[in-house]
Amino acid sequence: VEYRKCDNPVKEHYMLGQTAGVTGTPALVLENGELIPGYIPPKRLRRILDEKFPAKN
Repeated sequence: VEYRKCDNPVKEHYMLGQTAGVTGTPALVLENGELIPGYIPPKRLRRILDEKFPAKN
């Protein structure tokens, strides 16, 4: 098998997470910079996102 190298910037991703306040996974960082840490069941996550980003009709 031919050797191949795959660049994977783990350190850079880790540092980016640290600057955003992420201390574990999963975590969401919203466009306004708000951090939502930890697992959130899908229905609850949908409610949270709908409250923060109401549909513009």
